[in-house]
Amino acid sequence: MNGATYAPRRKNLNEDFPLRGYVLCADCDTPLTACWSKGSHGRYPYYLCPKRG
Repeated sequence: MNGATYAPRRKNLNEDFPLRGYVLCADCDTPLTACWSKGSHGRYPYYLCPKRG
């Protein structure tokens, strides 16, 4: 929100993950990425930090 993030230029940036690249990780200030996770009752979208640890 302070202008430090960027809007990624991706073809698959769609309505499923509208905050991808705009929200920062609380620990390392890296823009979050998003993906789908397969659970026992279906697939679920979630955001995650691309850095390990």
